[in-house]
Amino acid sequence: MKHLVISDIHGRPLEELEDIFGEVDSLICLADFDHPRNIEEFMDLQENFEKEDKEVIIVPGNHDHAIFYKFPIWSGTLHSNGWDINGLHHELHTNYPRAKEFMKGLLEEDNEERKTHGVETQLFGLPSYIVHAGLSGSLDSCRGCPETWQDLWFRIEYIHNYGDNFEAMDKKDYALLIRGHDHCRAYSYQDEQGKTESVFLSKGGTFDLADGKKHVINPGPWFNGNYLIIDEDARKLEFKNAGEWE
Repeated sequence: MKHLVISDIHGRPLEELEDIFGEVDSLICLADFDHPRNIEEFMDLQENFEKEDKEVIIVPGNHDHAIFYKFPIWSGTLHSNGWDINGLHHELHTNYPRAKEFMKGLLEEDNEERKTHGVETQLFGLPSYIVHAGLSGSLDSCRGCPETWQDLWFRIEYIHNYGDNFEAMDKKDYALLIRGHDHCRAYSYQDEQGKTESVFLSKGGTFDLADGKKHVINPGPWFNGNYLIIDEDARKLEFKNAGEWE
């Protein structure tokens, strides 16, 4: 079983991944689309995956939340593309009705039964959790953030933030956490004694899943061409890059 994991799309087209779609059995998306055309592109992709009985897991990101509700933020990622929250909010709500309805359902703030924006699943036979921004960390980018938004905004800025995530995982009985948000490819794991090791990747690489440990995995941002292949059968993590965006 192979899973393709992408995060932090931020306007980059998804068509560059088409060559590997046939090689994977599922798609895990941690969102932050920015432009609504990327949402519609993903919707078509999801439909194609599901036609082949392939699983798709998607969770919303902090940018998705901010753009949908016109929540004021300044973002260097948006600025570099010449976009702003107000303009993208108007575009989404005026010209992209499919994307608007899709995002409304994904955020589900009007659904009282939904307490988090994450998804529980099983990977490598381990109880796993998939969420955009983790279970703990810095909230400096959204100070005073209500509890119901925090899993969209947590940022890992220091090594101890990984320890905080492992602590939160213990409380939920999760052994593996997949998160994005930080725009940093990383694999962090913790042994039974609480010792944490973190590997940050400037380039791609393949790692054996550390046996008997808890894991926090970040595929890195797709807007820089980064993606992750999780190979459950081989128990490997393959961090890859699609090359420079032309």
